[in-house]
Amino acid sequence: MSSLDGKGILAIIETAFFSPILLLSIFLCLRHGFRRESGWFYMLLLSLLRLIGSACLLYAETNHSTNKDLQTTYFICNSVGTAPLLLLALFQLMRINTGMQDSGLPRRVFRPVQLVSLVALIVAIVGSTDFGSSNPKDASQGATMSKVAAALFFVVYLAVVAITLLTLSRASHVLSAEHKLLYACVAALPFLLVRLVYTLAVGFSSKTSSPFYRFDISIWVQALMQFAMEAVIVLVFMVAGLLTPRMDENHYSVRGQQGVEMERGGVKSGH
Repeated sequence: MSSLDGKGILAIIETAFFSPILLLSIFLCLRHGFRRESGWFYMLLLSLLRLIGSACLLYAETNHSTNKDLQTTYFICNSVGTAPLLLLALFQLMRINTGMQDSGLPRRVFRPVQLVSLVALIVAIVGSTDFGSSNPKDASQGATMSKVAAALFFVVYLAVVAITLLTLSRASHVLSAEHKLLYACVAALPFLLVRLVYTLAVGFSSKTSSPFYRFDISIWVQALMQFAMEAVIVLVFMVAGLLTPRMDENHYSVRGQQGVEMERGGVKSGH
């Protein structure tokens, strides 16, 4: 432990937290389905990203390695955590609205948001790869792409907030078994906002003296605005996922079908 700095210690804490979360994410994926619409795949993805990133950092610190590939992998894993969190919330909202049938928001509302999320994810990955380049032109391009990705993530967050509020306004039509998912989405919003502020600050910070400077982020900023926020969001959705019944394939059938069959019996809309 003596050879580790603050970031190394935080990496150990992240490993200790996300290791059981990874196992629980696999359980939720097995329970609710690995299909993208279930949303739980993104919790699994976040866990993998955090564990891989922490492993790279710990290896580099304990072995005093300056391997460029390790650094790049760490920066990529550390930069794309926003997307899985937003997509996790978005797909839970889509599930909820699908269950509301004609009273819910149609799928065409969600598709553009999904597309922007995936574009932002790709831009963030490419930007993180180029940002650490020794080539000034590539580094400059990477910085620009990181800013674009951060801005896109913020747009997605605003869309998630709007969809959450619209869904909440129609809460009387939400299936009683899925109220916990809706409450989880509402509860996660302020923590997602802090996480987004962190993403924006890191993306737009260029001064080496800034606590948000990508290559030397303050350990307390990273611990409180990144890890702590992710931990709370993950735990909120984890509890909701464990308490929500599994659904059958009919849940994602064509809108307008009468009723939604649940594996734990017929669940009717709560009024």
